[in-house]
Amino acid sequence: MFKLTRREITFASLAATVALVVSLSAGAWAAKRYIITSTNQIKPSVLTKLKGKAGPQGAPGATGSPGVQGAPGKDGAPGKDGTPGKDGTSVTNTPLLEGNLNCKFGGAEFKVGTGSPTYACDGEPGPLLEELPEGKTLTGMWDLATNLFLTGPEQGLIVASYQFLVNGFITVEEGPSANCPGTLNEPAAADGYLCLYPFLLPDISLSLGQTFTYPAGAVAIAKIEFEGTPVESAMWGSWAVTAP
Repeated sequence: MFKLTRREITFASLAATVALVVSLSAGAWAAKRYIITSTNQIKPSVLTKLKGKAGPQGAPGATGSPGVQGAPGKDGAPGKDGTPGKDGTSVTNTPLLEGNLNCKFGGAEFKVGTGSPTYACDGEPGPLLEELPEGKTLTGMWDLATNLFLTGPEQGLIVASYQFLVNGFITVEEGPSANCPGTLNEPAAADGYLCLYPFLLPDISLSLGQTFTYPAGAVAIAKIEFEGTPVESAMWGSWAVTAP
């Protein structure tokens, strides 16, 4: 059988017992009162020491799909006018006569401001054309005047003077015809033909008689016929000749 031993309670043992009870009660109370639920409850200097080193950089993520194109922006305000540019340098043009030291046959001198001149010179004149080349055409005007009151057939001379010599056989013909396909305003002639295009007043007709041709021109005797009341007449026309 157990035997209970009775001890005498002293002040020291009582104080120790009270202290133990108080400390246990305080620990439980503190644990219940100071539970940490946010980093704001931790002192910043302590929080800094608790922070670990940054981890390695992660792999790049996949490229996202392009976004929708945005609406065009509004036009900007017009810019300010720029500073006016400086005046340009004028170019002078001076005509040069034949015999000039820089242009033997004449021309023009061009100079920009006080710079060195440049020249545009005329070429040497070509040989003077004396004879009309084959297949080329000359044109001109002719007239036949009379101060007579026509009461019947009259005769006159039609003269065509060439600007250049026309060599070869020339046939004179009144146009328009197959060999004279032109008109009074636009005379034309086939090769080897002199075509006469008369301007005729009403009731007046013209017919060609004997003709004489020369390298410098031609003469044709013209017969004028009039029907009706006599009038003072002045006949004229155009001509064309083409070298054979």
